[in-house]
Amino acid sequence: MANVHPSYFIAELKIRFGKMPIKYGVDIKADKAKGYLKGIDLSIRRISELLFFAVPKCFFEIL
Repeated sequence: MANVHPSYFIAELKIRFGKMPIKYGVDIKADKAKGYLKGIDLSIRRISELLFFAVPKCFFEIL
């Protein structure tokens, strides 16, 4: 989609954000989850669904 080689794309993301794309995505999801836990009255199950975790157990592994 970006019209560049995947290796180049990954290297650029690592340079710009200081981490691999997967780690960057997980960190974003973790930050959102922490925000939901602090500010919104939702169940753990619902938060994990909103953030597209396959099962709530995965949700706990990133926090």
